[in-house]
Amino acid sequence: MPPFDFTASGAVVAALAVAIMFPAILFAAVRQRSISGRNALQFLLSATFAIACWVTASSYFGGPFLDHWIDWVVGAMLLGGALLIYLEIWALLSRGYTLGLMLTLHKARSPVSTADLARSYRGGFGLDWIMQHRLSGLLATRMVRLDGDNVSLTRYLGVPVACIYKILIQIHGLRRTG
Repeated sequence: MPPFDFTASGAVVAALAVAIMFPAILFAAVRQRSISGRNALQFLLSATFAIACWVTASSYFGGPFLDHWIDWVVGAMLLGGALLIYLEIWALLSRGYTLGLMLTLHKARSPVSTADLARSYRGGFGLDWIMQHRLSGLLATRMVRLDGDNVSLTRYLGVPVACIYKILIQIHGLRRTG
């Protein structure tokens, strides 16, 4: 039996290197004034740049794709997995409402009433900010529409997505969501 080969290909090493460097790429992206405060766009541009770096490095160090396609696939899976982990952490940091409440309490440096906590949440935007933020996302994706003060699901996108969500909640036995 031949010995096992534990050497990593150029595409795999490039994927690991880019994955390790991704926080620095994201750090640089969030400091760009043109995308300040746009967390999803910051992450998207950083991930796109990281993938471009990986493709470039893999082409240089990994050899031609047709000759080493398995190495490229493994490298892509490694980088994709790393980006998913970073995305989960990024989502928690940028949209972690419970952690945001804890940060608000920490800034207060003394006990506060629930009413004061609600008012000072999110730098003074208050708890209504969560509802407005989520509603603006649904409006932007055209899943809901506004008619005066009334909000309703859109027929061709909102209703099907809500139905699929309801079915998935029932299948997985989740009682409370949202």
